[in-house]
Amino acid sequence: KVYNILRSRKSAVTHIMNYWVERKNFNILDIRKTLILCNSKFIEGSAKNIHFGIIHRFLHTHSRQAYISNDSDANCKFCLLLGNINRETIIHCFLDCPKVMDFWPKLEIVLNLSEPGLILSNHVKIFGALSRDKISQLVLNYLIQNAQKCIWKNRQKLENRDLDIDLWYDFKERLLFNMNRLYRMMGRNYFASHFVRQRIVKISRYKLVLNFV
Repeated sequence: KVYNILRSRKSAVTHIMNYWVERKNFNILDIRKTLILCNSKFIEGSAKNIHFGIIHRFLHTHSRQAYISNDSDANCKFCLLLGNINRETIIHCFLDCPKVMDFWPKLEIVLNLSEPGLILSNHVKIFGALSRDKISQLVLNYLIQNAQKCIWKNRQKLENRDLDIDLWYDFKERLLFNMNRLYRMMGRNYFASHFVRQRIVKISRYKLVLNFV
């Protein structure tokens, strides 16, 4: 029984890698290195689940819902607001949509505060970033997975309320809220060794302040 479980898990991982390599031209060596990055101890569960769902392709995009039910609209709601018609796949949601194409370059500037010279490639946007410095790697993937969560949650808001939301502003608000939670949980010294050292935030007397605009 244990052998069958391990074998099925191995075949599932192989299937995932084959999809990203053969159909999306990702590098298989980079995928193997970054498949475990969602396990950071201080990334909240909901962000991990979304990151896992992106990699394993089980997020309920409109394209997936339309495949399950013929009554569903497969088009991206963000693009409809801009007057375009595109199928909402995972690749479109997180890489190709005009709304996120404006968002990622801003995040790249922030990531370079922690890891100068980092290029925010499509692989990094989907799987996460590697770094020789372990703390820098934790911080980079904390930011990337929170960005993925922000993009996905805002798509749900748009679906429910029909609002055109500023992704970057909402990302900063969510990030500051989550960091304050971490600050209370981990204490000043531990938090400072991660996020202050990486120049992401400053700790004032009463509150945290983001080190970017």
